[in-house]
Amino acid sequence: MYYKGVYHLFYQYNPYSAVWGNISWAHSVSYDLIDWIHLENAINPTEPYDVGGCWSGSATIIPGDDKPVILYTGDNSADQQVQNLAMPKNLSDPLLREWIKSSHNPVLSPINGIDPKNYRDPTTAWRRSFDETWRVLIGSQIDGHGAAILYKSKDFINWKRTDKPLHSSNKTGMWECPDFYPVSTQGQNGLDTSVDGEDVKHVLKASFHDHDYYIIGNYDSKMETFRADVDFMDKNVQLRYDYGVFYASKSFYDGAKKRRVLWAWVTEADSESNDIQKGWSGLQADIEVSFDLPDLNGVELIDERLLDPQLLCREKNASINGVFGPFGLLVLASKDLTEQTAIFFRIFKRHEKYVVLMCSDQSRSSLTIRPKETIFGSFLDEDPNQKISLRTLIDRSIVESFGGEGRSCITARVYPGLAIGENSHIYAYNNGTKSVTISSLNAWRPMYYKGVYHLFYQYNPYSALWGNISWAHSASYDLIDWIHLENAINPSEPYDVGGCWSGSATIIPGDDKPVILYTGGSSADQQVQNLAMPKNLSDPLLREWIKFSNNPVLSPIDGIDPKNYRDPTTAWRRSFDETWRVLIGSQIDGHGAAILYKSKDFINWKRTDKPLHSSNKTGMWECPDFYPVSTQGKNGLDTSVDGEDVKHVLKASFHDHDYYILGNYESKMETFRADVDFMDENVQLRYDYGVFYASKSFYDGAKKRRVLWAWVTEADSESDDIKKGWSGLQADIEVSFDLPDLNGVELIDERLLDPQLLCKEKNASINGVFGPFGLLVLASMDLTEQTAIFFRVFKRHEKYVVLMCSDQSRSSLITRPKETIFGSFLDVDPNQKIPLRTLIDRSIVESFGGEGRSCITARVYPELAIGKNSHIYAFNNGTKSVTISSLNAWKEEQAECVEVRQIGGGTMTQRRRKKGAGGVAEMELQSSSS
Repeated sequence: MYYKGVYHLFYQYNPYSAVWGNISWAHSVSYDLIDWIHLENAINPTEPYDVGGCWSGSATIIPGDDKPVILYTGDNSADQQVQNLAMPKNLSDPLLREWIKSSHNPVLSPINGIDPKNYRDPTTAWRRSFDETWRVLIGSQIDGHGAAILYKSKDFINWKRTDKPLHSSNKTGMWECPDFYPVSTQGQNGLDTSVDGEDVKHVLKASFHDHDYYIIGNYDSKMETFRADVDFMDKNVQLRYDYGVFYASKSFYDGAKKRRVLWAWVTEADSESNDIQKGWSGLQADIEVSFDLPDLNGVELIDERLLDPQLLCREKNASINGVFGPFGLLVLASKDLTEQTAIFFRIFKRHEKYVVLMCSDQSRSSLTIRPKETIFGSFLDEDPNQKISLRTLIDRSIVESFGGEGRSCITARVYPGLAIGENSHIYAYNNGTKSVTISSLNAWRPMYYKGVYHLFYQYNPYSALWGNISWAHSASYDLIDWIHLENAINPSEPYDVGGCWSGSATIIPGDDKPVILYTGGSSADQQVQNLAMPKNLSDPLLREWIKFSNNPVLSPIDGIDPKNYRDPTTAWRRSFDETWRVLIGSQIDGHGAAILYKSKDFINWKRTDKPLHSSNKTGMWECPDFYPVSTQGKNGLDTSVDGEDVKHVLKASFHDHDYYILGNYESKMETFRADVDFMDENVQLRYDYGVFYASKSFYDGAKKRRVLWAWVTEADSESDDIKKGWSGLQADIEVSFDLPDLNGVELIDERLLDPQLLCKEKNASINGVFGPFGLLVLASMDLTEQTAIFFRVFKRHEKYVVLMCSDQSRSSLITRPKETIFGSFLDVDPNQKIPLRTLIDRSIVESFGGEGRSCITARVYPELAIGKNSHIYAFNNGTKSVTISSLNAWKEEQAECVEVRQIGGGTMTQRRRKKGAGGVAEMELQSSSS
């Protein structure tokens, strides 16, 4: 379950052995589902109602009390299965370490003809607001048929069985570990178990015949009926979560990520003696690959006798040649392929339609013969004219494969004797007669550069002020916790003795080697570009870097101003000419420019006839950045990606801000056509409308995202900079505002169409109609110090205008240089929610309005509002009501409850959704005019 920022995993556990028996509820907790803290057992078999073992069950969050409870199956002293209740002993303990059993146990017993040996595994309960009644399912069988028995309760203690099971089937036996939850027909987010509505269907899962089957249907909670679209074991459709070894699964709703998370038991296929010897199975590697089939002429017809995919995979296994396939991956493979586990595809035709077969073949996974080893198969609902994608998670004894982005999943147990650790290999292969193209392949292991994030940054080792500039180096596995290493590059040579300034890293494919291009201040007071590379690629942290013997590789010749020639971008390469390209920031005849260079070997560079882009409306361009973005999705793209659905971003730093433009890049002609150019009088796009400069982005292949770093300039005195040292860690607040109606919106002053001027004129204390409303952060209790992030709604030419402001005018008792009020117009519809996310540390307030449509970063220096004396307030100084539809706050890594207080003359209403409940509770936060 997910409760107050912590994930809790409860699991059946034998404290004395790795085999069945003495079953307790073990308990582990995590903040991210990756790193786990192992706690004492939550429930042990100690009472007559569970002395034979504490078996499966589920956790439910009770709204109102906001208390988690557990329903679990106990094997009682009479050898009957009964259902029992447990709850935390101390709710103030964030890890919920101790649990107590209810004095009312058992709360459910096998009466009225229920088989006492087949009555177990209660689901997470759900509640309907119309009758405030809880419902829960228990797995059972009635007259030999699998059934989900439905019970109802007002208080979670006294339960009443309904006249009929919610669902049953005469084609199966006992149903173990049932699961029942809603799914949206309109989106991909998960839903809380108690959600219902027009756009909702329900999933019923049952475990039988050694697999987890599920059906989808319509649930009517007033009639207590569930009508399946297609029932279990239908001859044409048999839906399973996984077509391999995957059983007794349990899902829960993760409200933090709006997703449903699924756990399951991956049954051992080894002997008990080896199970005891192993203990556990290890950590995972992650491989993603996509295959393209250039044409589909000559696809083989399917054998009508082999329409069972598992039988077809056995008959047409990984070593049997075909036309289109078998192609895929060999994982956990020894170098000589004596051991290998094949995950592969094969294309057939049936009734003029293509059929994609997906297989996982463990027949050669180990030199030692193991029980239950087999070949698993599934038909994949994927059009082979498109890409066929495969993602495989691999650990010491589990291979979990997702075909077609999860349309089919196959999990298998394997037990290699040779392919372990560094002796384990991954191969892509094709045993078909037709060509297959790997359009993308990414692999990550727990280590990175390949798995390690490296941050290089300009650093003065001797002071917090400018000078002696080196490349500092820190490494991280998660972008949160950092390892500070020795400097990567220091100013030591004639070509960089004046300082090692900005630059970029590029990964060279083939050699798979990172290289750095950086600007050096030379002994002749010129800016030149230099090359550096790791000394030892086998060091995962890349601690030592060496400079290229023939530096500099780029110099300011042919009329380039040697004092305005710096900050090379990440390089990119085009496959049609195998040539690298890089941009250098400069100015030509006083105009900002991105000079383009090309190279085959990354050492010898040639300047193109013209800059890639320039502007006569700006001066010198510092820290240019150039990268592709997709027009069809939200994932980031590698810097070298190009195609029809791709546009390019060109960013340049000038006038103390980071401006960007979008356009079309033609790499064969080396032209970039901007949609709207820099400093257009109607559109001036900036990453951030506050203090945010000299930014640099990189592509994070592990998360398929582009990550942006920037320099948040100090606004303090140099003496205070030295005294402070650094700025601290961040808190994170998210809030959404609803405007119930928009009657009477004030007209915008046509003299104040510059948002920064408008924010200064209409600041946080100036009353309006719809606004100012927002947050006061880093605020002292008496509001002597406060930083306001707020919105105000205007009208212009019959259209709504949303103003977003960040006001630092009252942020400190001490007057600081450069303090000001920042503003931006926010491209959101005020008829919808207006979301705000604010990251706060000791001297930075970074605010994202409209899910990042506008960003404002500010420096603040409070004297009073520090640590526990720092407060957050929601406020509304408008005459119209505003509703807080959601508010969440976190500090550092641990979730905390943050007191939110309303101040100001207007009305603020907070709507807070109760966990586990279907309805929405209204909580008024009225204010006086203080």
